[in-house]
Amino acid sequence: DEMSIRRASLTSLRNMLDMLAKVCRALHAAHEAGVTHRDIKPPNIRIDEQGTPFLLDFGLATVADESTQFNSMHTAVDHGHFVGTLFWSSPEQISGGEATRASDIWSLGLILHQMLTANAAPYSFDRGIASAIRDASRGQVRIPESFIPAVAELGDGADLYARSLLAYMLSPRPSDRPQTALIAAERLDSLLEGGGDLGELGSGPRRSRRWRSLLTGSLVVLAGVVFAGTMWGDGAGPGESEGSAVIGFTDGSLSPMQVRKTGRFYDILVGDGLEFRWVPPGSVTLGIDPSRPRWWTSLEGDNPSRPYTNESGFWMLRFEVHQAGYEAVTGTNPSRHIGESRPVEMVSYEDAAAFCEQATEKFGVVIRLPTSDEWECACRAGTETMFSYGDDVRLTPRYANAADASNPDVPTPGTYDDGHPLTAPFGQFLQNGFGLADMHGNVWEWCQAPYLAIPGDPNSAVTDRADARGGSYYDGPASLESGHRNPLPVSTRSGNVGFRVIAELPPPQ
Repeated sequence: DEMSIRRASLTSLRNMLDMLAKVCRALHAAHEAGVTHRDIKPPNIRIDEQGTPFLLDFGLATVADESTQFNSMHTAVDHGHFVGTLFWSSPEQISGGEATRASDIWSLGLILHQMLTANAAPYSFDRGIASAIRDASRGQVRIPESFIPAVAELGDGADLYARSLLAYMLSPRPSDRPQTALIAAERLDSLLEGGGDLGELGSGPRRSRRWRSLLTGSLVVLAGVVFAGTMWGDGAGPGESEGSAVIGFTDGSLSPMQVRKTGRFYDILVGDGLEFRWVPPGSVTLGIDPSRPRWWTSLEGDNPSRPYTNESGFWMLRFEVHQAGYEAVTGTNPSRHIGESRPVEMVSYEDAAAFCEQATEKFGVVIRLPTSDEWECACRAGTETMFSYGDDVRLTPRYANAADASNPDVPTPGTYDDGHPLTAPFGQFLQNGFGLADMHGNVWEWCQAPYLAIPGDPNSAVTDRADARGGSYYDGPASLESGHRNPLPVSTRSGNVGFRVIAELPPPQ
């Protein structure tokens, strides 16, 4: 009956709050040991058979001064380079700033938001994914006017205390949040007891915003605890205003044709949303090094190592061309896997070339496909390993949406699971050393035709084929190698083939 349902809901909420408080105490222990997690989200919390929660996956963590990498592999990145999981990360992380203890507390605040609101989206997707990311980078969380009924049943003062606690943990300024995870745990204890002294919740803003549920995706139920298991806004909401090209994201400080320096990176915005990153001049070794041990066999298109010099540098799109951006330029969206923040696919080489022509006319800047050598130079980001993230294939789920256990249709899936059986929206995976995302996996990326069977030799041109690079969500590690070239017929249209582009603009000053 209704009373039984209410009691069950209250018991469930109490259990979840109690477990979140335990997670806060575990995080406090890590913080006291000098460890900052930097990637707290529901999938990284697991509950054992006894109902004890565990905080897992410290693969992105930093130690002590927060510049020392927690793991020996290069999974942490420099200041000015986004690290974490988009929409679970703090505004300072999304904006490329330093992740601190307060950043971890922000992520815990988002989990509390999900508990109190029955999985409501904390950001509005009314104006598209790019707008939601801007809100996230500014810490503009929507706190609904009412929580689930079980919150009020915790006690007379619970609703107001919960609202204030959320605003405290989700304050845009790190200094306004609880300064330790232990404080957050103690405030959760107070909420469990029906509320407490509002004065103990700091001076952070206490906002009550109009709410509209726009969360899409499934829930993950773990030992009776419901957590949000997918990213907010996958395919949700309409695009930006007509004529905008929503590709990548900015923190609101970048205007069209304005160059921004963030850390060691330079970005420039073309039109209303094509964000390009500067790939600096330099020399790199291209191709496949057969001496590196690998358990997979070589593929057609693999060539021996050879030197290459990027003499002038170039501006490359930070993300693959996404469906919102493609539709804004061409007025069409041929994709099979629909989602405005997902990469466009089902595009032939001719389609990609036509997009470049239309974007060039629309924005007054020459937009073109990269050459195969330019693409690999950008992908490698100065590395000479099999992948831009090293030779350890176990790191693939952090950097690439590749053939994994989550896709039952893949002929030979890997033993890992990156959570994306099909194409993934931008911002789901770590970027390479040049700050470019999805250079491995997700969709193959067209490069300029013709395909040269012998790199650098125009006499070896195959006129009806073009290089496709990077592998896709359907492919294994052999296809993902930085040096692998896939000679596809130019007429190919497939759900795992897309592209990214270069803008011909002067170098940053």
